[in-house]
Amino acid sequence: MYHLCLGPPAGMGKEDERLLTKEEKKVLVKDLSRQFSGSTLVLLTDFRGLSVLEMRDVRKKLQDVNAKFKVAKNTLLRLALKNAGIDKTITERIVLPTAVAYTADDPIKVMKVIVDLEKKLKKPKVKYGILEGKFVDADKVTEYAKLPSKEVILARIVGGISAPLYGLVRVLTDVLRKPVYVLNAIKENKVEQK
Repeated sequence: MYHLCLGPPAGMGKEDERLLTKEEKKVLVKDLSRQFSGSTLVLLTDFRGLSVLEMRDVRKKLQDVNAKFKVAKNTLLRLALKNAGIDKTITERIVLPTAVAYTADDPIKVMKVIVDLEKKLKKPKVKYGILEGKFVDADKVTEYAKLPSKEVILARIVGGISAPLYGLVRVLTDVLRKPVYVLNAIKENKVEQK
């Protein structure tokens, strides 16, 4: 089965090229819908101008952050997003050739990869995204890409919580030690007096 709707898999010659059948398109839409439904982020990009090697590089970098990058005909993308429960006003914005980056994991990592590639290669260009079911424009995607990753944010939260707790433990330990010191001092004093 083809995973891209724009042609045959890499390595196939012109003689192997064929259009997807109606049944293959249905399977593709169903598969994409399922994947989009479970995604925290669906990022739509304009991939025009990417060479085959650059496309491979984009896919590899996204794979490293547990995301996928697929090219599909706009009609099939609209259907897949609609079936995934994405608002029609969002899906109607799909124009020109579109590639989709999506993940069920940390969306910030994916945004960082795409925005970094866009800065470096001037492509793929972010059109817009769907973050947790909500529309985000290209400017917001760029802003979000500047945020630290989920792990860094969680580490900061844990650090912020643990520092006061550590201080509280120290204070409580000191409160418990003071009576022990006083009792030891009294004991030593009585031993010296005898």
